[in-house]
Amino acid sequence: RKRKEAATCSEAPKEFWSVNSELQDVFEVLKFEYKKNPELLGASTFGYEDFHQRYWQFVTSVRKEHSARSLGGKKLLLPEKVVPEVFGASCDVSKCFDTIKKQKLVQIVSKVLRCSSYIFHRFCIISPAPWQKCSDGIKLRIQYLTFVQTPTETVDFIEHVRTRASACKPGSIVIDLVYKQRLSREQILDRIQTHIYANVVKMDCRFYRQLHGIPQGSVISALLCCSYLGDFERECFDFK
Repeated sequence: RKRKEAATCSEAPKEFWSVNSELQDVFEVLKFEYKKNPELLGASTFGYEDFHQRYWQFVTSVRKEHSARSLGGKKLLLPEKVVPEVFGASCDVSKCFDTIKKQKLVQIVSKVLRCSSYIFHRFCIISPAPWQKCSDGIKLRIQYLTFVQTPTETVDFIEHVRTRASACKPGSIVIDLVYKQRLSREQILDRIQTHIYANVVKMDCRFYRQLHGIPQGSVISALLCCSYLGDFERECFDFK
């Protein structure tokens, strides 16, 4: 009887690290590697700002190509109406996460991790909230950030923090969270494989292990999916 009671939802153990807490350092490493090698993500972008930069470069190149034509060694400017319009399409990949092959994804990620180990140093920046009005009270914005580097890099943590803080509002405060850790490449790969192969889903007080595809909703889910699609682009297409 005691075993049955312990198996119910109300008696389940509550003291454990969340999935995203366990994967936070993994996320920082993947983001660190992809920012150094953005071509590994293919057409994927890091948010709206990165998307806008790529989109504007594409639109500018198309307009320049069609607004000036070479004729006898001279450039002929075409009227504005000749410049082609650019259209965007919003679409979704059906069952994208559910159809990803786990073994293939692990092989892709193992190539992304190019260093033997990674060092983490966490800090936070407290600054006045950008949406604060003069009539309001003091409202603060707290950003929790992680500085990642490899043992061979000589980038100073203090200089990195000063660079980040210089972009904030005047009066911002930087706090060192005194969190410094080193993870080996094998430890990071182990966490990724555990997340991919041992994901558990809870439904109606029952737990099920996911057999097909990769988990959705975790802090690294989107990066893993973009890694898979980026590798697909390089193998099947020749995007430049």
